[in-house]
Amino acid sequence: MKDEKTILVDLIQTSLAGKIDPSSNFNPQDFADAIITKLDLNRTLTERTAKNVEELIESFTGMINDIDSDMDIELEQLGEDEVMVKNFVRGQKTVCEKLKDEIEKI
Repeated sequence: MKDEKTILVDLIQTSLAGKIDPSSNFNPQDFADAIITKLDLNRTLTERTAKNVEELIESFTGMINDIDSDMDIELEQLGEDEVMVKNFVRGQKTVCEKLKDEIEKI
């Protein structure tokens, strides 16, 4: 998923292509930052906080999914005689599931 800045930079570049003098030192990234700042200023504190919490939840969920996937790979590579390690890995997967459940409650 593209973030706000990338989407805005793409939009600015597409919309203003051929319309701005190249010697003007116009920077689409700076303009996108200014737009994002202005939009955030128009949001209430609650809205800004909710947005930050959503981004944090997405980040943590992605990290947990990566760990869970790594544990699946680890389980596939373990031999039959590595029971203790398998139990440890299964415990890690259980932790991942519990963390995902708790994050969904936020």
